[in-house]
Order: sequence, then structure tokens, then C-alpha cells
Amino acid sequence: LASNDTFRASGQAPAPRAVMAEAGLGPVVAPAVDAQAAPGGAEGDGEDMSEAPPPEEPRGLGRRIFGAMGGIGYRIYDNMSFVGEVLVDFFELDKPRYYHEVEEMRKRKAKAEQRRLREEAERRAAADEAEARAVEATEGGEASATV
Repeated sequence: LASNDTFRASGQAPAPRAVMAEAGLGPVVAPAVDAQAAPGGAEGDGEDMSEAPPPEEPRGLGRRIFGAMGGIGYRIYDNMSFVGEVLVDFFELDKPRYYHEVEEMRKRKAKAEQRRLREEAERRAAADEAEARAVEATEGGEASATV
């Protein structure tokens, strides 16, 4: 294969079809798999991967009615379960017994904390303002004494 040497010298990989055609080889075809030689394909098991499963026999009238009743029963059960969940949320039955009292106590504590912080900030602001006035008074007194 002279063209292979050419490809190697140029640093390019040979095109598979060109190499195969030059060598006189045809296209590559996978060998057929024998059902007996396939793994898990024993002769008498009746499972052939190439065959479609046999069509399902038509169900009788009684079986269809029973299936429809089961489907309707499931839908009723599913919808009633959903309605029950909505009612539990609406009536707050999933909350602890004293949930509202506990929430009210938390709100009162939060308000008391906010009020305490606000009063503390007001006291600091008043103290800062008084200090600023005292500084102004002392600076103003010094300035008038030097004049």
C-alpha cells in the first residue's frame, strides 16, 4: 500500500475507504448472529429478538368493565385525596395545637426588640446632640473670650 506510506509521510491519517479500495477489499459487514450462538439464546426458550411479541388477545366485556371501574375508582380516590389536602391547608389542621399563640408571642417579642432598639437609638442621638451643643458652647465661649 504505497498510499499508506504517503499518508504517513505527510502526517495525515489515511482515508479508510481509499485504503480499502486500494487493497481490493469491499465494505465491512458485521457477521450474522446465530440465535443458538447468541448469549442467553437457548434453542427451546422461544425468545427470538427479531420477532415481535404476539398480539394481545381481545379482552372480554366483563374484564373491560372491571378495568373501567378500577380506573374510575382510582380517579375518585386521587381527587378526594387532593381535596383532603386542600381542606387540611385551609383549616390549618397541619399546624401545632397552639400555633397561633406561639406566632403571636414571637411577634410581640420582635416588636418589643424593635421598640428597645429604637429607644436606644433615640437616647444615643439625644446624647450626641447634647454633646454637640456642649462642644459648640465651649468653642463659642472660647472664641468670644479671645476677641
